[in-house]
Amino acid sequence: MKIMIVDDNADVRALLSLQLTTLGATPILCHDGMDAVEQYKLQNPDAVFMDIAMPEMDGLQATERIRSIDENACVYIVTAYSDDMLRRAARAAGAKGFYLKDNLESLFAQIRRQANSTRPV
Repeated sequence: MKIMIVDDNADVRALLSLQLTTLGATPILCHDGMDAVEQYKLQNPDAVFMDIAMPEMDGLQATERIRSIDENACVYIVTAYSDDMLRRAARAAGAKGFYLKDNLESLFAQIRRQANSTRPV
């Protein structure tokens, strides 16, 4: 399973990458939304973990663009911001879920379920 990690913070990318690797996933690392849109076209990942606040193109814009490329894209917002307006905006952009960086266990549980299933995340 290929999972794209999109975050402007290298430490967050490294942490998520390590966790995903231990779950048997292959991480694809991107530093901002523009990079994510381009890499999505090339890599066709099974899922995308998208931060919101990034330079060049934020995660909500990138989610919309990725979903316009592939309406079945599984994009999950992974952010430090617990805000109802952002949750609604993420849903409107086409995100499948919204996870807080300070509690990622539910996201990793989702990946474990996916690893044991044949359906997309």
